[in-house]
Amino acid sequence: MLALGGIEAIRITMIIGALPFSFVVAVMLVSITKAIAFDIRRKRHDVPTTAAACEKLQAAE
Repeated sequence: MLALGGIEAIRITMIIGALPFSFVVAVMLVSITKAIAFDIRRKRHDVPTTAAACEKLQAAE
């Protein structure tokens, strides 16, 4: 790569290789934001957010 196009060719190749990873990171950001918002809503309504808390709730009934 260095012999064919120099540093510029390596830079372009790295950018092209990093683009798919950037999309994955963006999707992960959306996913974690949605999960945090969902957990906040559950806590506001006093809904158990862990498996252990759900088991305690079912045992109490």
